[in-house]
Amino acid sequence: MLFVTETWLTHTQTSPNILNYQVVARSDRVHENHNGGVMITINNSVKASNVLNFHSNTFIEATTVTLSLPSKKQVQITVIYRSPCVTMTALLPALSSIIDSLSMTIPSIILGDFNDDLITKTDMRLQNFMSSHEYSQLVHEPTTDNGSLIDHVYSNIPSECQDVCVVDAYYSDHDIVCFSLP
Repeated sequence: MLFVTETWLTHTQTSPNILNYQVVARSDRVHENHNGGVMITINNSVKASNVLNFHSNTFIEATTVTLSLPSKKQVQITVIYRSPCVTMTALLPALSSIIDSLSMTIPSIILGDFNDDLITKTDMRLQNFMSSHEYSQLVHEPTTDNGSLIDHVYSNIPSECQDVCVVDAYYSDHDIVCFSLP
């Protein structure tokens, strides 16, 4: 599975072809700046259903999909991009709306580029909000070339998300955040 933020795609552009993967969900950037957009791709061993796109008049894009894994377990994955111009005051109600739309009976992972640096931890509102909804943040090392940790993985099943790591990506100022599910 690949979860991509800052796709830079608009609704007029087709999805990229990624060998052995199919795009199952996309939420394209609404504004004509160069940032934004999210995409979920899966390979044939995973089945997707219940795609939900979150559209906001702010600079937040998100999409959620329920995945049926080869282990027969289901998990809801939400991918979010928050533009740096979106205040935390605007993000939290949007995030609350997304969480409210998720099934309470299926485990969830919410991940993406939150543009909230957890290394400096100057604003704890996002961390406190996610904790109050029983989500744990699983990435604990910088995710960008400038040493910030702005790409987060939150899960309400943290023991199921294994091998969380950050891998350098030479083609981006963001690194690749990896994890595995049983």
